[in-house]
Amino acid sequence: MTNAVISGTAKVIGVVLLLAGTPAAAQSDWGSRDYNFATDTQNDFFDNFRNNLVDPVAANVRRKPATPPKVNPRAKAPINTPNAKLAPPARALVHSPAALPREKTVAYRMAMQYPPKARAEAEGLFLELLKQYGAFERTLRLQKGDLGGAIAAYITANWGSMNNVDVPDAHFLAATNQMRAILSANPGFQSLNNAQRQEIYETLVITGMFMATSHMALKKAADAAQSKKLRAAGRANLEQWFPGDSATLRIDANGLSFAP
Repeated sequence: MTNAVISGTAKVIGVVLLLAGTPAAAQSDWGSRDYNFATDTQNDFFDNFRNNLVDPVAANVRRKPATPPKVNPRAKAPINTPNAKLAPPARALVHSPAALPREKTVAYRMAMQYPPKARAEAEGLFLELLKQYGAFERTLRLQKGDLGGAIAAYITANWGSMNNVDVPDAHFLAATNQMRAILSANPGFQSLNNAQRQEIYETLVITGMFMATSHMALKKAADAAQSKKLRAAGRANLEQWFPGDSATLRIDANGLSFAP
């Protein structure tokens, strides 16, 4: 996920570091309970949407194992900056955002998984992450509310966190296009109503941005223990999609695939 939007959100990064338990001595609840990267909040979500979201993605990505790309050892690594020429194709999978009572919003329900004294701050952070993702959508000219992008944001952010790497914009867009193609052809996903699509979008965006922003925060303020925990959380989140195969998942200019 591009650094262009995320790197400028000092407030978000600061709150993430606080919620992540830095310094640990001042946040004993975070150190004693594994709430640091909100992995537990995903279980019900994945159970609810396994048949018409998770399994179709996993099955279709597995059909095309990765072919190892030829790598020039002297080539420079790609610079992860926004590129105005990167344009996603048509057929975005969108939802129409609907206003909900606070207690029914994804941000509120996710925040309730945190210790009581941290819930208000967590909810505010999650709402801010949704807002920042909207800026990210505009930067890459994604249609607002595109579920293909939300799914790609979740997977690429967790993959980047697990491997401690930044995912270039072009690779994120390739994953977005791949998710659109897979789910556009899946009757189970197409049968989801607007409320279900909104829940998917907001859950994946919040979690993906949480992981991406935490990754950025820990690059700015190194903490070996928290970095290890973030990488473990990224792996745990990916295992919800690809049980037993997260270590062989690859994301490149062709999207998601698996190493042979």
